[in-house]
Amino acid sequence: MAGFADATFAAGLQAGPARRAEPDLAIRSALQTAKVEVQIRSYSFPAPEHDTRFRTDRWFLDLSLTPRPGEPRGRYVDLWRGRAAERIGDIFVVPPLLEFSSSHGAGRHSALTLLFAPDLLELSPAALDEPVLAEGLHIRDPAIRRRLWRLATEVRRMRVESCALMEAEVLALAGDVERRLKAARSTDRAKRGGLPPARMRILNDRLRSNLPPPTISELAALCDLSERHMARAYLQETGESLGVWIANVTLQRAWTLLTRSQAPIGEIASRLGFSSSASFAAAFRNSTSCQPGEVRRSFGEPPPTGDDHAQARGAASNIA
Repeated sequence: MAGFADATFAAGLQAGPARRAEPDLAIRSALQTAKVEVQIRSYSFPAPEHDTRFRTDRWFLDLSLTPRPGEPRGRYVDLWRGRAAERIGDIFVVPPLLEFSSSHGAGRHSALTLLFAPDLLELSPAALDEPVLAEGLHIRDPAIRRRLWRLATEVRRMRVESCALMEAEVLALAGDVERRLKAARSTDRAKRGGLPPARMRILNDRLRSNLPPPTISELAALCDLSERHMARAYLQETGESLGVWIANVTLQRAWTLLTRSQAPIGEIASRLGFSSSASFAAAFRNSTSCQPGEVRRSFGEPPPTGDDHAQARGAASNIA
């Protein structure tokens, strides 16, 4: 694809010590200028990956539009020798020219990916120390998240002004990301309290189930904690509130159901715990600046036909 000065990104998807089943990567939509490229990507990983590597000559910023398969983790191959991999969040950023390795489960995944010129962030190589790189793998910032979701819908509209809007949005994003990463250098990252992995898995399993989004009291009961202790421990563990996390995962589920199922929007609203299609549409538009129907028309997969129909109906009921 135009704009990639290095071929190692595409090759890196199957790089690593051992040859594995090749994953599928499709660029669903893209906008590009001299310094910025924005893509909607669809991945299909036939098997779990334990050493998927890539390196680009630009900043790589990624927003998960649907839940990432498994429990993804990442590390910098040359800089983090002997260091445990970090959890990869809904939003992560990788600096130019650093080889990055990730592990994740099998399954399908959709993401918004931004590639932009190195000079859009004023961070020297010396500034990319361990706290900064670790912070970049799970960026939790509401302003950054809102900008990325807006870009995800803009990239498909392809209006005359889309490229100008994209460049302005990415410039603002680059500034937000730069401030976030620089703040990590001066922040005390020592974690006090938090939640053990077993309880985090309980929370993840419940939130990504097919049930309507849980309340904080329900999650607290699952972990045998008081609501106050639950909320405080989750904030200490992840750096964001439980309410924000529930909203983010609900938005991912909405995108998944809109683009991978033929369920009516009213049914999707009910599955996600909304009282009506109108309340769901208002919440979705508030997060993405786009109506649910527009996302379905732009990114939805074609309806199944023939022998695939019954199989697709069964699969749709299992979408998280």
